[in-house]
Amino acid sequence: MIKVRGIGVFARPVFEDPDRSAGQALEPAGDELTVPQIARKVGKRYATFPKALLRLMGKGSRMLFWFGESGYDAGIPALRALHPGLLSLDGWPAGGQRQDAR
Repeated sequence: MIKVRGIGVFARPVFEDPDRSAGQALEPAGDELTVPQIARKVGKRYATFPKALLRLMGKGSRMLFWFGESGYDAGIPALRALHPGLLSLDGWPAGGQRQDAR
């Protein structure tokens, strides 16, 4: 999850100096939460799929299981070192402008 302007903050240096970022990979994100964690934070209920049903669904169910159980690992501390104003989900309701202040 990342605010659109946050993508620009990470993309701009790549376009300005492509040689400096050659061979590097970033997973731009402002937060790394599972879908159930997001649902709790926004006050919604997340209904899980029974594992037996996920097994019957085959390979396509891996994504549903992953969103519900694992989520992304974007390396938020390193991203915040590059962009200290990076907005987390907790910052959206009250501080939506923090990321833009640069």
